[in-house]
Amino acid sequence: MGIISCNSDCKYQKDGYCTLDSIEKINNSTVSQGCAYYINIKEIKESSEKDELNN
Repeated sequence: MGIISCNSDCKYQKDGYCTLDSIEKINNSTVSQGCAYYINIKEIKESSEKDELNN
């Protein structure tokens, strides 16, 4: 993909740019944060921490 600037707290954002390498399953049908591929990094971390506590 091309160079896409991004300042969202997204899984794919790094150093102000989108790092999504290829088109994947659309994660956000409402296109929040202006991107159909937006995945909140905080939710991923919280889910991972819960999984660790349960194991």
